[in-house]
Parts: sequence; structure tokens; C-alpha cells
Amino acid sequence: MKYEECRECLLNWWLGLTKEQKKSLPISNQSIDFRDLFSKTAISYHVIRRHLKEDIKNIDAELKELGVIPNIEEYRARLHNWWNSLTDYQKKSVPISRNTIDLRDLFKEIKISYKDLRKKLLKKRNHRYRSRT
Repeated sequence: MKYEECRECLLNWWLGLTKEQKKSLPISNQSIDFRDLFSKTAISYHVIRRHLKEDIKNIDAELKELGVIPNIEEYRARLHNWWNSLTDYQKKSVPISRNTIDLRDLFKEIKISYKDLRKKLLKKRNHRYRSRT
């Protein structure tokens, strides 16, 4: 299968899915996982993803709109707004778990685990601070 055939296969498959089917798709590392779709292709999965990057980016954007892929920037903004809305007294009474602020109540409706959310929030924050230096 050539790259254009892979692209056609991906787009035909995507357009054939219902909204409910899209909501139940496997997600891996903040993106849709197409391994099953291209399992019989001789081309490496990672090479296919690289060549279909724009199409996958569009699919991921639609999945974010559907709430399938969590929007980390939205959660980061919510956390920032919540923290800034607290008085100094309220900040001192925020629940602490394992020497860090416990944010479970703030993010109880999210579809990924609390542990994964914390990792993603910290990962992006640490990357941003490193890039400033």
C-alpha cells in the first residue's frame, strides 16, 4: 500500500464512522491510534503517521471537539483561573496529597485518569519553563 492509498483508506474509514463510533475510538498519547487500520500494511505505523500528519491532526481536532481527546490547554486554563480566584487564606486550606495539591475535585469529569492528567499538565509546564531559559 502506498501513502496515497493509506490516506484514502484513512479518510474513507473516518468519513464512514458515526459520531458515536468516533467517541469510542482508542486513544494513545493524546491522539487516535490507527494501528488496527494499517496492521496489514508493509509500511511502518510511525512512517504512515508522519506522512498523514495533517489528516491525523484534523481528526484529532474533531475528537477534541467531541470530548474524546482531552484538551490539556483548557484544563491548564481552568486550573490557573481557579488558583487565581482563591484568597491567600483559601490557598492555605487547599487539600494536599503526597506533598502536592489534590486537584481531583476540580477535574472529576475528565475522561483520562487523574494521574495521566497531572503528568500532562506538568510535562507541558516544565517544557515551557525550559524553553524560556
